[in-house]
Amino acid sequence: MDLPESEPSEQPPAEVAATEPASPPAESGLPRSLVLLLVAHKLLLVLTTIGVGLAAPELFHKVLHDRNFHYPAGAADFWSRFSTWDGNFYLSIAATGYHAGSSDPMFYPLFPGLIRLFGLVPGRPQLAVAVALGAVLSTLAGLLFFATVRRLAGARVAWLSTAFFVAWPGGYVQGLPYSEGLFAFLFALCLYAQESGRTLLAGVAAFFMPLSRSVGVLMAVPLALRAWVTRGERKLLPWLVPLLPALGFGAYLLVMKLMTGSATTGLKAGERFIFKPSMGRVFDIPGVLKAFVDVKGLHPYMGSLVDRLFFLVTLTGLWLLRRRLVWLAAGAGLAYVSAAALHFSGYIRYSAVLLPVFFAWGEWFAAPGRERAAASVLGISLAMQLFFLIRHTNNYWVA
Repeated sequence: MDLPESEPSEQPPAEVAATEPASPPAESGLPRSLVLLLVAHKLLLVLTTIGVGLAAPELFHKVLHDRNFHYPAGAADFWSRFSTWDGNFYLSIAATGYHAGSSDPMFYPLFPGLIRLFGLVPGRPQLAVAVALGAVLSTLAGLLFFATVRRLAGARVAWLSTAFFVAWPGGYVQGLPYSEGLFAFLFALCLYAQESGRTLLAGVAAFFMPLSRSVGVLMAVPLALRAWVTRGERKLLPWLVPLLPALGFGAYLLVMKLMTGSATTGLKAGERFIFKPSMGRVFDIPGVLKAFVDVKGLHPYMGSLVDRLFFLVTLTGLWLLRRRLVWLAAGAGLAYVSAAALHFSGYIRYSAVLLPVFFAWGEWFAAPGRERAAASVLGISLAMQLFFLIRHTNNYWVA
């Protein structure tokens, strides 16, 4: 709905000119080589898991498998490598729903709901459906991300930014039954829709983000900022769309109420985990700073030096985004809340969806003379990703 127009102006709002660098001419179509790269990456993850399982089956930590929750119940088999740690909860929820008084309500319903939906097709094992969903959704996320960055900064930056998304060490979950692929897809769709002027589509994507991970509600901030910097267009819809992430979180609470009898069951379920995630920690800045320096070892469950180093690395990307305020708002909220709510535990994995950070790095490394540095960083990152994948799929802690 359009508001009454004042005198037309050919000049963009001052905030846009000051904070958003000029965009290159738009290009259409996606390179076939990009699709091949994304598919090849998913095959690499799956084949690495299978190959290591065949070559060194003794690496699988059966003691941790038996000690932790696993679905289906019983002894581990070869394919258990694809459903270690949180993957078991998603498969269990997809098959049997939530159980009040258990730990599974901590996991958000959209991804297991999709597993259940597509798993209804006869002849498709649930685990295979879950792995395929994670791989396909993260591939679509990469395509949308590429298209968005290319629109803003050109093909060279888009290639590098997508390469960082693909090779980021926490991206090992893109070939596993984890919700990061779904969240990255919704995030990329929201960003793409924003930058291409599809305001309602951006809002729809943002609505579903809190049904995948609670931090999705933070998309209200960049959506509101976008409405502000484009207010010269005098349209009402951009001001309404920031309400949709909150409505999405309300839908999540309704789902939990219907399935468990209590809307807040999922928010309380975290108390059953060793990390005890809490949104209250987000507002306790002294507590977050204290947790940051409370390093207990190289990479234990809590107090991991590695997780804290990953957080510092992502801060470099946020700094580079200081001239792109909408993207900075989209990335900074996710980066901080994901770290603070768990006192940095698991940050390796949670940082895998920080698309604005990957955009910032792609833009920085695209400058002339930085080709070798970019190749070295990407190579090291991918090697770390495969190392983390092997650890994770053999039931050793990563994130």
